[in-house]
Amino acid sequence: MTRLFLAIPLPGDEADLLWQSREGMRFSSPRIRWIEPSQFHITLLFFGETESSCIPDICEAMDRAAELFPSPVLEADGPGQFPSRGEPRVVVEHLKDVSGRSGKGGCLALQQFLNSALSSRFTLEKRKFKAHVTLARVRRGAGILPFDSSSAPRGLLLHPRELVLFESILRPEGALYSPVYSRVLEG
Repeated sequence: MTRLFLAIPLPGDEADLLWQSREGMRFSSPRIRWIEPSQFHITLLFFGETESSCIPDICEAMDRAAELFPSPVLEADGPGQFPSRGEPRVVVEHLKDVSGRSGKGGCLALQQFLNSALSSRFTLEKRKFKAHVTLARVRRGAGILPFDSSSAPRGLLLHPRELVLFESILRPEGALYSPVYSRVLEG
């Protein structure tokens, strides 16, 4: 069994820009683990523990999606948290999909296509998809976080180009994401 998820990683230079633009909100706490920019991604589908024999089905759906969908264009829309009220579990950067304006779909359409293609084979999350990048994971007991999202700069455009199936390897110091299969979005 392998713990898998399907995501669009941010290109390194854009991930670094996002990290730098949020420098003013980062603070040290034993209950908050900030994510390294090299790990920034937009999760499209989470499979959880999956048999290796299922990987070819996921790769086939990725191949079809890569042929149909171009790379999305996303705009950094300010930090927030999940859940949106009360004590957070994660700090996120909300993303606004501006690629849909071209009529070619965008991130939500890509996620919906993959969800439809794979939902008969896998038990997938039922939560409504919201494009975001996880900036930090928060352990219980951190309380309400002391950052002001209203002053965070917005408008940074992100151009992720790859669709990647990742294995998530859980470790005490944080998960390690290892690519299993990838495709360039060229639709």
